[in-house]
Amino acid sequence: MGSHKQNTHDPGGESARAGRSPGSGAPGRRGAGMERPGKRHQLHTATRAAGIERDQDRAKVEGAQRDQRQGNSWHAHFLLKSTYTPEGLKGLIQDGGARRVEVTRSLVENARGQLTSLHFAFAEADTYALCELPDHGAAAALAIAVGAARGLRVQITPLLSAAEVDEAADRLHPTRSGQPVPPRISCWPGRSPPLRGMFGEGCRRSRKVGHVMTASWLTRPAAGGQPAGRRPLTRLTVVSLAGHVAFELGAGVGMPLASLIGPYAAAGFWTLVTAGVLAASTDDESADPLLAAANGFGIAAVSAHLLGWPTRRTRTGLPWLEDCEGLGPELMRYYNPILYLSGAAGLLAIARENRTARRYLPLAMLGLAPALVAFQHWEHQRLRRQALARPGWWNRRLRELAAGTS
Repeated sequence: MGSHKQNTHDPGGESARAGRSPGSGAPGRRGAGMERPGKRHQLHTATRAAGIERDQDRAKVEGAQRDQRQGNSWHAHFLLKSTYTPEGLKGLIQDGGARRVEVTRSLVENARGQLTSLHFAFAEADTYALCELPDHGAAAALAIAVGAARGLRVQITPLLSAAEVDEAADRLHPTRSGQPVPPRISCWPGRSPPLRGMFGEGCRRSRKVGHVMTASWLTRPAAGGQPAGRRPLTRLTVVSLAGHVAFELGAGVGMPLASLIGPYAAAGFWTLVTAGVLAASTDDESADPLLAAANGFGIAAVSAHLLGWPTRRTRTGLPWLEDCEGLGPELMRYYNPILYLSGAAGLLAIARENRTARRYLPLAMLGLAPALVAFQHWEHQRLRRQALARPGWWNRRLRELAAGTS
C-alpha cells in the first residue's frame, strides 16, 4: 500500500518502471519498448542530416576551389615537348636541370598558367612538361616566348580530359546522349586506301567533335613518328619515268608495249599507272610496299637502259648513253638527264619515304634489269619492222632508221 502510494505521488516511480528490463514483467515494459526505437530513429536521422550537411559543405568547398581555378583560367591542359639546341645544351651544362625547371616555370606563369611537372627524358624530345594554360592563345604566346629564347625547339600539344572524351562519345553514341549520330566518314567499299586519290576526295573529309577529330587513316603518321607528307621524291620518280616514256613516243620511236597493244593503248596504260602511283603517294604508311616496288622498278628501268645500250664514261665516271632505242646521239643530251633524274629520285625515295617497306622489294625489282634489257631489244626490233609495215607519226624515226639500214 505504501509502495502504491509512493508510486502515485512520486513521478520518479514511472521513470523507474520505464527503465526496467523487458523481461521483468513491470507495467512500464511496453512503454519502454515503444520509446527505444524512437530514440534510435532520432539518432539515425541526426547522423544522416549531419552527413548530408558535411557533404554539402565539402561540395561547396570544392566548388569554390574550382571557381577560383576557373577565375584564374587554368582549365586547359597542354603537353610541352622541347628539344635543346646546341646553345641550349651549353646553358643546361652551365646552370643545371633545376635552373631549367625554374626558367620554364617562370615562362609558364608569365603566360598566366601553372606548371604541373617537368621531366627530362631519353626520347624523341629532351624534356616533357605538363602545364595548365588559359587557352590556345596563351599556349601560342608561350611557344613564341620559348622560341625567342633560342635555347629550345618546343612543340605544344593540347590534352583532353576523360570528361571531354566522354562528352565526345555522348555526341557520337545515340544510346548515351539521345543525339543523332553524325554522318559516317569512310571510303568507298572495296577500294584499297592507297588508291583513294583516284576516286576523289571522299576519304579526306573529317569532322570535329568537341576537341576530337574523327578522321580516316589519312592522318596517320609514317614510321618513326615522321609523316611522309606527299612523298615528293616518289612523285618525282614516277613523273620523270612518265616523261621518259612520253619523250620516246614524241621522238618517233614508239614506247614500251606499243608493239604489242598499239601506241594509243600503251599511252593510256602508262597514264593510268602513273596516275595510280601518284594517287598512292600519300602520307599513309600502308602504301609503302607498293611505292617501294614502284621506285625499285624505276631504278631497274634506268639500269636496263644504261646496261643494254652503248655508253661512254663522263669525267665523273658515270655512264652516258650515246644512243638508245633508235633516238640517235643528237637526242641523248635530253634523254640522259631524264633517266638520271628518275634513278636518283628513286634511290632517295626508297631511303627516305619507304622506310616501313621490306628491303627486298626494291632489290627484287632491281633484279628485273637483265629481263628488261632483253625486252627492250626484242621490242625495238619489233617496232622497226612495224615502222616499215605500218608507218605512222609515232614510229617515224624508226622508219627512217630501218629504211637506211635496209
